[in-house]
Amino acid sequence: MKRTTRILNFSASPAAKTDLVPVLYSLLSAVNFLKKEDALTLTVLLCWCRFNQPGEFLKIQHALQTKDVDSASCLLDNLYQQQKLSLPFSKAHFLDIFRMGKPETNLSRFSELFHGLSNEQYDAHQLSHSLYQLIRQNTQTFETQVLSSNSLEFIEALLTQLNLPEHVKIMDGAASFGLLLQHFISEDDEVILTEQSEDRLLLSKLILSLRGISSVTFNNHNPLCQETAVISENADIYLSFPKQPYALSVNERNADHFYLPEDHHGLVNRNSADALWIQYGLFHLNQNGKLLLVVRDGFLSRLGYDLIVRKQLIQKNLVDCVVHLNAHPSFKGQHLSLLVLDKSRTLDSLPVRVFDLRSLSAYERHELDIDMIINSTQEAYEAHVDARLIPNIRMTLSFKAIQNHHYSLDSADYRQDLSKDNHQWSSSKITYQHYQETYKDFCKQHEKLIKLTSLKKH
Repeated sequence: MKRTTRILNFSASPAAKTDLVPVLYSLLSAVNFLKKEDALTLTVLLCWCRFNQPGEFLKIQHALQTKDVDSASCLLDNLYQQQKLSLPFSKAHFLDIFRMGKPETNLSRFSELFHGLSNEQYDAHQLSHSLYQLIRQNTQTFETQVLSSNSLEFIEALLTQLNLPEHVKIMDGAASFGLLLQHFISEDDEVILTEQSEDRLLLSKLILSLRGISSVTFNNHNPLCQETAVISENADIYLSFPKQPYALSVNERNADHFYLPEDHHGLVNRNSADALWIQYGLFHLNQNGKLLLVVRDGFLSRLGYDLIVRKQLIQKNLVDCVVHLNAHPSFKGQHLSLLVLDKSRTLDSLPVRVFDLRSLSAYERHELDIDMIINSTQEAYEAHVDARLIPNIRMTLSFKAIQNHHYSLDSADYRQDLSKDNHQWSSSKITYQHYQETYKDFCKQHEKLIKLTSLKKH
């Protein structure tokens, strides 16, 4: 059975009709003597505790209500230690946190947070979804990068087109809070998350647990420094949004990366993060695996080591498409693209599609017929563009065209060549002429058919 859609619909639950994000934000603000990320950690942990250890949740709540600071502190210390999370302000005990500033005020604010989270109308799925939305809406506060809703819908359509099995093994080597993966996983998927920040990795684990996703492997290390060879995870999908921009450290550049070809060692420079992530992701895919990775536009056309890697990808026919992603506040002025690789493609030098979401107006983003743009034939696509049913955002690059442009995958390098035949970008004038000629030919054939029909009657 093939999977037809991956983004989960949280509006199906009656409780989901209530927007929990403002509620959660106000609860985080209640404990405003904590840093926002520490307040988020506490909130996520308590959400998890409410559904997975309700007895402990009630004990802590009771201790706060009765102003039993020692018991509340001890219970919270144990909860953090159990999940291996760091206490706020690097304190050794929660008692030290309660005593900061005005202890009475701190106690009442903690009680307010517990009271808000104990509302029985909020289910675990809704809390999980709302926590992710809270992080998405506060990218500067939590130092995160997220994709726009339009980009996420486009990725969903691409995943559907890739004919994935119903249940998949999905991997992210730079998971952070798991913001990207959470849109595309279901309860029966096997998930592998790797992240340098242990606390963020653990928070992702707790939020996924609220979603009912239990088959998760967590790795706390930096894959860009990983030298010891490991066995491939044989994942169906590698889907990741690494930190951008990212300059490789000396240790990351000089590491003996086990997933690189022998002749690539010594070529890695400070701007090679995207090139390393691509090869790391490919190493962990099975023979039919798909890689979807957010990269900086520089990788698509830069010379040096990036060119070596692009050339290898294109010659092996691994590149399915590139999507120039539209702007989002978390991009901070960067130009980012989604690179889609497919290890199941044949070696027949198939063309590469490039989609430019940046050129869309706000109205076009809202009304976008993604399925037509991605899946239609070139003739059907051009006809729909001419009829102004869809915007013209797709370019199809031939292997020869890419070769002639230093293996560039940036559409900007091809826009000056619209008159050439080595790639196809829909031209309204050419398409309209083709339409007129086809229509004339149709009219002639129709007239012949009428004559033949009338002769048979006589």
